[in-house]
Amino acid sequence: MEIKAPDLGVESAEVSEIMVSVGDTIAKDDNIILLESDKASVEVPSSAAGKVTKILVTVGDQVSEGSALIEISEESGSADEQTKQASAPQDQQDDTAEAASQPIDDKTDAASSAQAPEEPKEKVSTTTYALPDIGVDEAEVAEVLIAVGDVVEADQSILLIESDKASVEVPAPVAGRVEEILVQAGDQVKNGQDFIVITSTSNDGQDSTNAKLPQQTDAQPSKTDNTKNKQSSNQPPTQATEPT
Repeated sequence: MEIKAPDLGVESAEVSEIMVSVGDTIAKDDNIILLESDKASVEVPSSAAGKVTKILVTVGDQVSEGSALIEISEESGSADEQTKQASAPQDQQDDTAEAASQPIDDKTDAASSAQAPEEPKEKVSTTTYALPDIGVDEAEVAEVLIAVGDVVEADQSILLIESDKASVEVPAPVAGRVEEILVQAGDQVKNGQDFIVITSTSNDGQDSTNAKLPQQTDAQPSKTDNTKNKQSSNQPPTQATEPT
């Protein structure tokens, strides 16, 4: 196959350098000849890949568009391609044989790993909780027994609410970290009013969000310290008696 000079932009140019030799294997677009004219130097690329079998010009020759520059043989490239294609099935057979020769124990271990149950994951949730039924339409927050950042247990007393009828200790609805307290001492609160935000963790994404019933104590205007109000969840609530 002959590689010919493309459009040079001039009528003719001189061969300044031959950049390949007979026997070279070249790729498409490899530069093969350097041409010089009054206007510029031009590197001529090969229009095909193959092995150089003959050089048709010498340094100093004048060439123009369409002049034959070299001859190449494409048989070498085709033979290489056929060799690759022929070897591909054999490579695939070797891979299959290697996979079949793996020990049975390895396959069993892989199957056991795939079937191993996943451990339950803990889910962290931040929830706003509302006051439970405090026994009256409205009552005053007498004391806030916890602070933002505290870690509380479920059923731990966190608010002391006082009304004309009784004093009520409101327990924590869940165990967790106190993120925000929405009421303060002196506020008037009602049933169902949002009063605290708690971040809690639970397995399988299930957490307890039902607020416990408030614990009632004797109606006393005096303040109760934190130690006394932090009752265990196992202690039953004490009902307050109405003042006479």
